[in-house]
Amino acid sequence: MNIQKQIKQFQKSKSKKYKKPSRLGVTMRVFFFFIPLSVLISCVVIIMTVFIVPSVVKVVYGAISMINPQNQTQLHNSASQYDFKDITPGSPYFDAVQYLSKRGIIHGYADNTFRPKNNITKAEFIKMIVVATNQFPLNISYQKCYRDVGTEWFANDICYAKSKNWVDSKVHLKFYPNSDVTRAEMVKIIDKAFNLTKIVGKKIGVFSDIRPDDWYNQYIEIALSNQILQRNPVRDNFQPNLKVIRGSAAIILYNTLRLFQ
Repeated sequence: MNIQKQIKQFQKSKSKKYKKPSRLGVTMRVFFFFIPLSVLISCVVIIMTVFIVPSVVKVVYGAISMINPQNQTQLHNSASQYDFKDITPGSPYFDAVQYLSKRGIIHGYADNTFRPKNNITKAEFIKMIVVATNQFPLNISYQKCYRDVGTEWFANDICYAKSKNWVDSKVHLKFYPNSDVTRAEMVKIIDKAFNLTKIVGKKIGVFSDIRPDDWYNQYIEIALSNQILQRNPVRDNFQPNLKVIRGSAAIILYNTLRLFQ
C-alpha cells in the first residue's frame, strides 16, 4: 500500500509544470551578485591608487631624472656612485655629496666623477630641489610656463617650482634654464622651497657687499640665521652674482636637509 502511494506521489510531482522565475526574482539575483563584485573592484582600485601607483610613479620619475637629454649624458647610477673618483674623504664636499647621492638627489657622471667645480644650471638646481622635497610633478599641466620652457626634460620641475612661487611667476618672462644659477638665486630658491623663516634674535652679521635694500638681502638673512649658509672667514662678502658650482650647491642643500632631521 505504501509503495502504491509513493508511486502516485511521484507521478503527481512529474505532472507539475516547471515554474518560470519572475522578473523580480531574476533582478534581485543579479543585483546581489554584482554589488559585492563592484565593491571588490572599488577596493582594488583604491589600493592601487593609494599604494601601488605612487610607488610606480616614483620609480619611473627617478629613472627619467637620471638622464639629461640636453647633453645626452647618462648620469652614473650604480653602487659605485657613492664613491666618486673626484670626491675623497678629504674633500670639503665629501659629506654633502655622499649624503645626497645615497638618497638619489644628486648623481655623478658615467665616468664615475661628480665634478664639484663645474657650474650648475638653473634647470639642474631646480631638479635637485624638487627631488630633495620628494615631489614628482609628472602632470602635463607643469609645462610651457615660460617663453623658453616648453616640454623639455626640465619643464615639469621648473613649472612646478613656479607654481609654488620658488621662482618668478611672471608669465611673460623667460627663465633661461640653461644659464648658471647665481648665489642669490640659489638662496632664494632654498628658502622658499623649504619654507625657511628668519630666526628672531639670531646674531647673523652682515656682508660688506650686501645692502639692506637688495632684493636678495632677506633671503641671505634667512639662510644665515638657519646656519645653512656659511660665512667665509677670509673675505667678508657674499658675491650674490657669482655662479654656483656643483659642490657648493650640494653643501647648502645638505645643510638645509639636516635642519629637518
